[in-house]
Amino acid sequence: MGLWSATSWALPTLQWQETDNGDRSYTYLFEINPNTGPTHGAFLELFIEGNLSQVQLSDPVAINVNGDDRNIVFASQRKIGLALDATYAANSKRDTFVVDEYFPGKVVVELTPIFDGMEAVHTVLVSDTGDIGGPVPNDEFFVLAQVTSWGGDLSVRGELLSIIGEPGNFGATFTVRFADDSAHFVNTDFDATLDGDNVPGWYYQATADGGTMTEPLMRGTPTEGDPGVFVYDDSYSLPTLDGTHTVLMQANGESAVALVQDRLFDDALHTLEFLVDFGDSALEDLSVLINDAPLDLVLADQYDFMGRTVRVLRADVSAYAGTTSELKFDADPFDGVSDVAIAIDRIRLVVPEPASMNVGLWGIVAALATSNRQRH
Repeated sequence: MGLWSATSWALPTLQWQETDNGDRSYTYLFEINPNTGPTHGAFLELFIEGNLSQVQLSDPVAINVNGDDRNIVFASQRKIGLALDATYAANSKRDTFVVDEYFPGKVVVELTPIFDGMEAVHTVLVSDTGDIGGPVPNDEFFVLAQVTSWGGDLSVRGELLSIIGEPGNFGATFTVRFADDSAHFVNTDFDATLDGDNVPGWYYQATADGGTMTEPLMRGTPTEGDPGVFVYDDSYSLPTLDGTHTVLMQANGESAVALVQDRLFDDALHTLEFLVDFGDSALEDLSVLINDAPLDLVLADQYDFMGRTVRVLRADVSAYAGTTSELKFDADPFDGVSDVAIAIDRIRLVVPEPASMNVGLWGIVAALATSNRQRH
């Protein structure tokens, strides 16, 4: 729990509670106590800035929250989303929104950017519009905002101003830091590493129309042709590659997707290994990158499993040992138009047998395809 009091007038007090979501995101619940004495109306200006998580609606027009805007900005809108949008409700605990229970008057609402995973929220609100609303609590804490950040610098600042005078400032600037025990690379078979519906350590990105949306990696049932990254179980129409859960990456000509983890690579484990089934997709439809640099993939093994061709691919990652780096599996149709569906499982850092690292023809082809590929 953090606590900060204003210094100019020593009036409002801001406090927050942090929750580690286990997927490199952190959620903060901010509360404020105006310390105003007599109860009266208030004017609030609030700035939230950082690498913010914004869970989007699946059908904003049907819910009629913000017209064509998929973002939930206020708690009053969130209630509608929870009731009418199952996709939003399943992921809403990692959303960012301002609680407007005591501030029904919206003077300014600015999101930067709107569709590309918010970097900043700026709102100006009033508690009494003349028709609705009224005073705010005077000497007790009430919830101001829920903020979920994907790490890095996070700033929450603003001004609470009494309508009858006696202004007060509040603010807090702090850096989200990962604990040492959660900073290391997470070997993932998508079975034992599941935490409820969440996969700790991993998140996914979807890129379309020049914008990129970032979401936690969750268990879900894929719909054929819908872009996204899904953790499906053995009840799905496709068999899993290993154990009871596998990741399916679906992309098309309008939307590319990526599976991402950014953690500390172990000093002693210099080889990345994973299982993959390309199905009807092409080898060139998948790129594997560290810090946006393509890896040279090597075919270590190949076998048939329940009608699927499962490949064991490896890559030398010794150059990144001891560094915190971003590992990305990027699915994007090489021809720019085809539907892509690639299954991946058992992603881990290993010490391989020397014989299994012989490159061979397939490894050379994979290296060339990955290195020469154009990425968005």
